[in-house]
Amino acid sequence: MKTRIASLTVGLMFSSLCATYADTLPVITQSATNQTVVSGATVVLAVTATGSNLQYEWEYNGDVVPGATGSILTLTNLTKGDCGAYRAIVFNSAGLVNSANAYVLLAAPALPFADNFASRGVINTALGIGNGYSAGATKETGEPKPCNGPVGKSVWITWVAPSNGIALFDTIGSAFDTVLGVYTGTNLTSLVEVASDDDTGELHSSYIAFNATAGKSYQIYLGSLDHDGGAILLSWSMLLPTFPWPTNVIQLTNVTTLPGGAATLTVQFTSASPLTVQWYHNGLAMPGATNQTSVTAGTKTTLSWSQLTEADLGVYQVALSSPLWTWFLNPAEIQFNSQGIPTAGARNKFSDLSH
Repeated sequence: MKTRIASLTVGLMFSSLCATYADTLPVITQSATNQTVVSGATVVLAVTATGSNLQYEWEYNGDVVPGATGSILTLTNLTKGDCGAYRAIVFNSAGLVNSANAYVLLAAPALPFADNFASRGVINTALGIGNGYSAGATKETGEPKPCNGPVGKSVWITWVAPSNGIALFDTIGSAFDTVLGVYTGTNLTSLVEVASDDDTGELHSSYIAFNATAGKSYQIYLGSLDHDGGAILLSWSMLLPTFPWPTNVIQLTNVTTLPGGAATLTVQFTSASPLTVQWYHNGLAMPGATNQTSVTAGTKTTLSWSQLTEADLGVYQVALSSPLWTWFLNPAEIQFNSQGIPTAGARNKFSDLSH
């Protein structure tokens, strides 16, 4: 995985904006152009602009690209994780402007996505990758809402499992903030959810896994959380069913409280085979944090604090592992605020700076 999320501070972007009051507002005369490429290629994106004392930042799917502070951005040895929407932010003391998005797309076959559920196409291979497009798509009355997000556009496709196993689907390389859902059933208003995900994949992409049954049809829903939709890259594969995927998973939820308050983080799941549990704090494995407890609904793993300190703040995540795979569940944060209000948590808003 390549992670490009950077800590772009207000000071970094605007530290020099007060230095020269004679600057004129930048004007972008040429945005980078769309490119369709193959894996391993080198891609050069360039923006031209007029104005004095110009500075640059590049964004990829809405997040800042670390170190990309010139008018040209070069991507080498391209993978699907590099594909998506790129744009430049050009700024000086007079203000900032955004270039148009440039879409870097991986060359792949077109998939039979459909705007309407009834018109969806079918795929049935154990391994595949393909493109689609959802800009201009609509929402239908009664369609599901995976992850309860404000989906703007949605398209459908059916996958028929060729064998028993663990099915893996992801939208890494798509050019917008995706949400992915998998359902069984053939009636739009009575579909049964199998799995759904918002941001488990890289940079606003989705990643899901589920136990698939040979010959069974699964309805794949791909929606947009940025309202506009756009270029889709969908990949899928299967793992052997030797170690089935856990089910009935209850994931972590964020905790916001007062300093010194008590807190508990819990994950619960059901598994047909023994799994290894490992807790992570701010990306680092926590020594000894591997507990499992049997409960009526399956297995539970818990972290508890009687009095939280600043050292306990941050991002927590649980990894469930078998000899064949490891699943990192969605992370959660522990935060303090002055009132201890559980619903008032800080959120990263760096990308809003350029909007």
